[in-house]
Amino acid sequence: RVEVTEAIGEASFDHVFTYVAKREHHRPTPPPGALVVAAYVREVETAFASLGVDQLELYRETTGPPPVEVVEAVLVEDEIPEGNPREW
Repeated sequence: RVEVTEAIGEASFDHVFTYVAKREHHRPTPPPGALVVAAYVREVETAFASLGVDQLELYRETTGPPPVEVVEAVLVEDEIPEGNPREW
């Protein structure tokens, strides 16, 4: 966790943090089979939208689309099944 409050400029928050991958977990390019769960994308966009429509637009402009396929996950019997969501 890295505090970036000063880099934000005129923020209405006392503190702003960003999270960075540990060197051993950093992957400049996604590994084969990587995916993003669609519910995660929706939650992040909902959070930015709650800050204001302009913040959601800014997030989309500065972040870009996910670098891998976005997939709907299916919760089965209150747990996520093993394996690749594409095969569920």
